[in-house]
Amino acid sequence: MWIALGLLWGLPLVLMAEEAPPTFRIPYTFTVDGVELRVVGAEVTPDQRNFLAHVQVRERLGRPATVSWQSWFAALTTTGERLRPPTDVGVDDGSGLKRVFGPRPLPAGGSLRLMIYWPIYPHERPIRLWVQDGSVSRESWK
Repeated sequence: MWIALGLLWGLPLVLMAEEAPPTFRIPYTFTVDGVELRVVGAEVTPDQRNFLAHVQVRERLGRPATVSWQSWFAALTTTGERLRPPTDVGVDDGSGLKRVFGPRPLPAGGSLRLMIYWPIYPHERPIRLWVQDGSVSRESWK
């Protein structure tokens, strides 16, 4: 009987508990709208002012796509709070690294590399990386 009462009392707590998001380790590959994204690295810059995510991107369906990196990636504090969205990204499509604002077109079968960065403040560290499939990096960066 005590076991049954314990289960009944504990059930609401279990139902109310927030489920932790799945985690990933780098390198990590996921797909959004036929675009394959491979997170190959992440770091806090030596001056401790920016968090960087390094991503390889490849179109897999044979049709033009749009790389919506601002909605596909987020930097999180240890409490799970999202930092302000990144406003620009470094893009290398084979012709060198360029600063780009907003979504980036990707030709059919095309590929490019992204260097996404977020300005950070000391109280926001350590940082974790969230990706569009709902996963969060296991590692955090200080």
